[in-house]
Amino acid sequence: MKPDSEPAGTLDERAIPWIGVIDLQAGKAVHGIAGNRDQYRNVKQFDGAKTQDHAINGQATALIDCYWREGLRQFYVADLDALQGSPIQRTSIEAIQERLRLQTVNACSQTPLERQPVSATLWLDLGLNHDRIKRDADWLCQLRDMPQQATAKAKLNVRFILATEAAQTLDCLTELAERLGPAHVALGLDYKQGRPLGMPNHEQHWCQRANQLGVRHLIALDLAAVGTGDFSLTIALLQRLRERWPQGEIITGGGIRDDLDARRLLQLGAAGLLVASRFVR
Repeated sequence: MKPDSEPAGTLDERAIPWIGVIDLQAGKAVHGIAGNRDQYRNVKQFDGAKTQDHAINGQATALIDCYWREGLRQFYVADLDALQGSPIQRTSIEAIQERLRLQTVNACSQTPLERQPVSATLWLDLGLNHDRIKRDADWLCQLRDMPQQATAKAKLNVRFILATEAAQTLDCLTELAERLGPAHVALGLDYKQGRPLGMPNHEQHWCQRANQLGVRHLIALDLAAVGTGDFSLTIALLQRLRERWPQGEIITGGGIRDDLDARRLLQLGAAGLLVASRFVR
């Protein structure tokens, strides 16, 4: 799953629920277009309203910091190595989680007592399948259960994505939800030019299984729309899945040019929008 495309500009997290994307490859934050992973390159810089021309040089934690300064409080991490069959980049994932934990704690220390708690959400796409779920179950539980309320007002939510690109069967979703709890699991549906990627069952069956398990979050992305400035594929995907997934929340992205595009997707039922190309170079 990959980020969307927009020109640099001001984000209002209160109005548009943006989710900052970090694609990890060989321990570096990378960026590309249309899901062509062999052409991804290290993120060189971040250019936003509050963080202009900031050097990233592939450092994922630096990218987290920049997203945070722009007001984002949700973050999506895709382990591209794991999604292509290599081991999960544990060190990088743990560093990202720790940086977000510190960001929430620091934000609380600067927040007046009468204000609301500071919370953040980390979505992890780790190429999970039967073998990984069994082999890495303890580590996944540690990520989920790591002390995340260092203060009474700081909270970091971690959710794990079962991506159809990597999962072999519907039972992978069942196993992940049973091990981690459905509140900590999201279903990921991946496409390219409207064609499902690695989806051994029809999307309707995946949605039905998720509903049965109590999984309420769906992340759907057509990689062909990423970084292109054309979100027609994203609209078509969202409209179709909204009918299949009326009870849950759908996160999507790809080809979003500006806030008007974003608001149209929200009107069509999106609960969150992935963003990267708007900021990274």
